[in-house]
Amino acid sequence: METIKDKLLPVAGSDIFLETFHQLYRENLEKKDNFIQEIASLHNNKLVDIVHEFNNYNDSGLNPITFCQLFGEILPFLQADIQDVLNCINHLILKTNSEFFSLFSKSLEKFCAMDIARCDKLLDISLASKVDDYFNLLVLAIIIGSRLQLNIYVEKAIELLNNKNKVIIEKALISLSKINYQSNKKLINKVFNVVKTMATNGHNEHYPSILKSILSLYIQKRDLEKQTIELCLFIFKNEDERLIQPTAEILFETKNDLPKSIYDILLNVLFKVNPKDTLTLNYMDLILCNLLEYNREKDLYIFLEDLLIRNNNLSIKIFPLFIHKLLNNKTDILNILVTRWFLSSKIVLAKAVAEIIEDCNAEKIYLASDKIQLQGLPEGIRLFVAKKACGWLFKNKISAVSFIVSLIDIATDKELEAISSLLFNPLFICYPQNIKEYFEELLQQEIPEKTAMVINQLLAQQESFFKNLNDNAGISELKPSLSQRAQFEQYLSKLMNDAYKEKTGKNSILQIFSHQTILYGNSSIFYRYNNPEGTNKTREIMKFQEFRHSITYPILGVLDPHTLNFNLGTYRTEDCDEINN
Repeated sequence: METIKDKLLPVAGSDIFLETFHQLYRENLEKKDNFIQEIASLHNNKLVDIVHEFNNYNDSGLNPITFCQLFGEILPFLQADIQDVLNCINHLILKTNSEFFSLFSKSLEKFCAMDIARCDKLLDISLASKVDDYFNLLVLAIIIGSRLQLNIYVEKAIELLNNKNKVIIEKALISLSKINYQSNKKLINKVFNVVKTMATNGHNEHYPSILKSILSLYIQKRDLEKQTIELCLFIFKNEDERLIQPTAEILFETKNDLPKSIYDILLNVLFKVNPKDTLTLNYMDLILCNLLEYNREKDLYIFLEDLLIRNNNLSIKIFPLFIHKLLNNKTDILNILVTRWFLSSKIVLAKAVAEIIEDCNAEKIYLASDKIQLQGLPEGIRLFVAKKACGWLFKNKISAVSFIVSLIDIATDKELEAISSLLFNPLFICYPQNIKEYFEELLQQEIPEKTAMVINQLLAQQESFFKNLNDNAGISELKPSLSQRAQFEQYLSKLMNDAYKEKTGKNSILQIFSHQTILYGNSSIFYRYNNPEGTNKTREIMKFQEFRHSITYPILGVLDPHTLNFNLGTYRTEDCDEINN
């Protein structure tokens, strides 16, 4: 039986090697680890040059991404020159039009971690190259090297801070922020002082990376809090807009690792975010989610309120992940926010409540007031909050009603009367069926006796209201006569005709179109001319909208709610030559 070695050696260096290699890989998927080890063994014993073979990949119909993944899996086990490996990686990347770090960063990291000499050479190559992609390898070389020789590679990174190339300085700072200092306090203090000196010596263009470095060092050595605060304040005093996005990124990545003293300083920077800066706003959305996740509600309330108040053109809808989490997992926080913001005199906060509720796809969002915030407040406050809910959540009837109903149990007698009236009119009158169903559901649950009493009264009041409407429907005095109806229709027709003549006058843009309109009865007939001579025309008929409900006339009073048919927009032209009934 032929082995992998027997099948690969005859085709080594030929055009079909990679095709054969790919086929063998697919056949050995269940024993993939053994396959990779056997391939690495063939290479390391100099029987097959895997790096050279992959470097000869061309567009032969095989998926280039697949071969990138295959080479990435084998690379850590190969004994090869780092420059040859980089050349091969560059070749494969050019074939895929992909980014290096998305395909090979982990593989190259494992490859270099096998031998410190590879890190040394990778660092030399990246410094000697003028290609930006190789500068990114500088960071990789320092981080991997620091895991093998911490002190030596930290010193190398510090030395690079004096380089004349600003890109190299930037990459060195990034490296220092990503190194694990393994609790070496002496080394951390040394790096902190070096970075601090850079900040205070006017390296403004490097402030974002300096900020990331000092905060990373603080997280690894907590007794640097005072110095970190002082340095943050020094960096932020210039109010550089370039610091806003890195600050948001730091807050997201550090999650809950920073103390409140430092966290608040960084949050304060985000108040000046540009509403068009999508990336920063996305980071802020994730920061709000982090505050919810780590139960930092007080920080959340203060930050979000200040942010919306300071930026009137900023809508809370730009934080969709936060809103989703609030509506689905943190309804208790939502109720606290709604109560806080309705108690506030700031319109922008009440608007934010409406936007949060409207942003949800669910038909019913149940709210409840936070009674702790409402306790001990003066007379009328519960009614004030109820009116806010009615006004701002009117389109979301269940949200509005559920919030107002939750106020009943804590309302004073004077407030209760007004709140009951508010629930009935306009809410119950406008949404009789929806709210009736909600009230009936509530009565099936355990609710305060005071609340149940008010709901029963509202249900009885609604039934009486519609009964009286039906009883009064037959009163003849409320019905206009036929002549009165005809007069009113003629009046409407005259208004529409005058409006049409005014809008289609000599100065109207409609004059450039050749058309004739015939309107009569319950339909409109349009003739559209398709050529300048008017010989080719198209006839279209459009039915008028038919309304069936009661309306109010200025003179006649209220019509009875029985069916009344009438046509809006009916007018007659003198040149009518066709009538449609």
